[in-house]
Amino acid sequence: MSRKTIMPNIAYDTQRRTYYVTMRARPRGGGAPERAVRCYPTLEEAIQALDRFNSGRIPDQSGERSLTVGQWLSYWLEQVITPSRSASTIHGYHMIIRNHLAPALGGVPLDRLTTPQIQRYLNQKQESGLCGNTVRKHYGLLHNALEHARRQDLLSRNPAQWVFPPSSTHPTHHFYDCDAMSRLFELVSGTSLEPVVKLAGYLGLRRSEICALKWSHVDRENRVITIAEARTAVNGRTVDKGTKNRSSMRRLGYRGLADMEELMERLDDLLRENHADRDSLLGVGVVFPGIVTPDHKILLTSHALRIEEPTRFEYDKSFSCPVYYFNDATAACMVECYGDDAPDSFLFLSLSNTVGGAMVINKSIVTGTHNRSGELGHVCVIPGGRQCYCGQRGHYDAYGAAWLLAERAEGDLSRFFAMVEEGVPEMCAALEEYLDMLALLIYNSIALSDLPMILGGYVGNYLGPHLPRLKEKTARLDIFGQSDPDIRLCRCKYEAAATGSAKFFLEQFIESVAQREVRLEAVR
Repeated sequence: MSRKTIMPNIAYDTQRRTYYVTMRARPRGGGAPERAVRCYPTLEEAIQALDRFNSGRIPDQSGERSLTVGQWLSYWLEQVITPSRSASTIHGYHMIIRNHLAPALGGVPLDRLTTPQIQRYLNQKQESGLCGNTVRKHYGLLHNALEHARRQDLLSRNPAQWVFPPSSTHPTHHFYDCDAMSRLFELVSGTSLEPVVKLAGYLGLRRSEICALKWSHVDRENRVITIAEARTAVNGRTVDKGTKNRSSMRRLGYRGLADMEELMERLDDLLRENHADRDSLLGVGVVFPGIVTPDHKILLTSHALRIEEPTRFEYDKSFSCPVYYFNDATAACMVECYGDDAPDSFLFLSLSNTVGGAMVINKSIVTGTHNRSGELGHVCVIPGGRQCYCGQRGHYDAYGAAWLLAERAEGDLSRFFAMVEEGVPEMCAALEEYLDMLALLIYNSIALSDLPMILGGYVGNYLGPHLPRLKEKTARLDIFGQSDPDIRLCRCKYEAAATGSAKFFLEQFIESVAQREVRLEAVR
């Protein structure tokens, strides 16, 4: 089935690439609810249409008494909260209503909502694992919304008034000491995280303040950084706003911090050396460890990033060229597809800090009915085994992720394989166990598809010396007696996902030039 419900009253058709919104309303004269379905090209338009419909159902002192709690909350959020609150606050309220309050209490008539119902709701949320502070936010939202309904004479009293919310708890903070900070700085040195970690560590900046920093905020002559803005993400959108409070606006000096001074100089040099004209870009690829829509515009879900709802980020506004999203393993697989000596059909396995994959048939990547083809990391290899980051047990990712090897060498994968080459028994044993599980996954995949397997990702870069042993382990599982299974290593050893997404735009550009030449030749 090509149509899949992605949130209440909204479905996505993977074939037509269209969002369907179901709107239900009871006629004013009574009778069965009427149902209407509308189509929208983007998720954003679909959600906005559903919210407009729900808020439009709220009577304006019309005396209609069939008003539900869900309808009132939609109206209250749209008409009362949205005009006066920040985008992050509105999004937080929206998530509480959509994911919690509406499913539990949304169908209850507003004037029949009782105190015991609200108390049971709060108790159940605590029993489900939500902390007391989170449940108190649910209570505060519902209390405020019902109080507004009482002031509009839709309720004679506020049923949340006599509810006992859970007591608040104070968080426990943990701090790095000097040795831990020095070790952290050492680990991130030379990586893209170095500026972020050092700005937080040396100057105490919040994450949102670091994200909002611009070069105009840096006085390099006087070694001073001005903190005047904050940037956060709200439902996949980048939101620029003021700092958390007035006292958060400040000027911080880093003169005398030799490490910070050297870092800022390096960043300045990097900016000058790599300056490019944005108007000359063919496209920008953004890769995620998750499922994206066929039009490359929406991230549907990502267990690794804990994104459960379809999300569209606002990268488009920063560039005049197209901005496309790619699954990380699929993008890395594109490098193999564009190679002249690559097989026409094959399986690709990306062995990075999460495990992904892709299937290629006749030089084309197979996406599958729900855009989930090639999710080899979530193939169950040991029923009831180790817990995967997705929450299930026994998935291959829990045995094949690169970090499992790297953590044995203080987070350094290259050091792990160097210690294997040195013959360190503990590391050699860990690699043998890793190859055993990898051989099991490869055999199962080849048995199902009868296709060659190409290995990539962080671990794939180091498997060259160990490939004969991996083939031998795989061959021992083969009931058909294939002594030399077709297992290959990837052609692109580093930044394969970035390279693949870049090649995607290059191929599009070359094809457009070729088509233009054909049209010109036809005119001649």
